Amino acid sequence: MLAELAAANAAFAIIKSAVQNTGDLTKVVHKIAEYSGAKTAIERQAREDRSAGKSGSDLESFMALEEIKKQEIHLQELMFWAGRPGLWDD
Repeated sequence: MLAELAAANAAFAIIKSAVQNTGDLTKVVHKIAEYSGAKTAIERQAREDRSAGKSGSDLESFMALEEIKKQEIHLQELMFWAGRPGLWDD
């Protein structure tokens, strides 16, 4: 889970920096895909931890998902301001 969160954080940092510096999302499409893949892996691991009843991993999973949610809100704002209208919904 920590490796996936680190990958998501790294991809998000690159996306954020690129959009702030260039205002162009198309230059970081591969990083958006990488971020999305890491998010999916974290969600899958959280579901597996819950179904297996791993109580120690619950908090770690929850905090990782909370970090992803914060980043997604920020990414949504970046897409709103740097992208075209309706980009996030698409």
